[in-house]
Amino acid sequence: MIFDVEKIKARETYNLLIGLVAPRPIALVTSMNEEAEWNSAPFSLVQLPLYRSPIIGMGVMNRPASDFVPKDTAAKYPADGGVCGERGDRGYRRQQMNICATDFPAGV
Repeated sequence: MIFDVEKIKARETYNLLIGLVAPRPIALVTSMNEEAEWNSAPFSLVQLPLYRSPIIGMGVMNRPASDFVPKDTAAKYPADGGVCGERGDRGYRRQQMNICATDFPAGV
């Protein structure tokens, strides 16, 4: 089967791609900006580009809008680049991870 990603919706492309890797590990990424504003969000598409350095690669999308509106993960990303990543796919953390996945208004 051939899928033309130029002709299907972005969400359909995303669903096709996440189906390639299952089960996916979930990383709960927590950040705090210079104003001490916190953000926690789960990411299911994470990479470990360098195994000798503590680096996690993740893609942070913008909010769906006609102009550039960053999600809180990007807006609260600290200038020093330091964030906390935690493996969050354990059963007792799923409810908390689902809460963090909610698209709350900025500042919540």
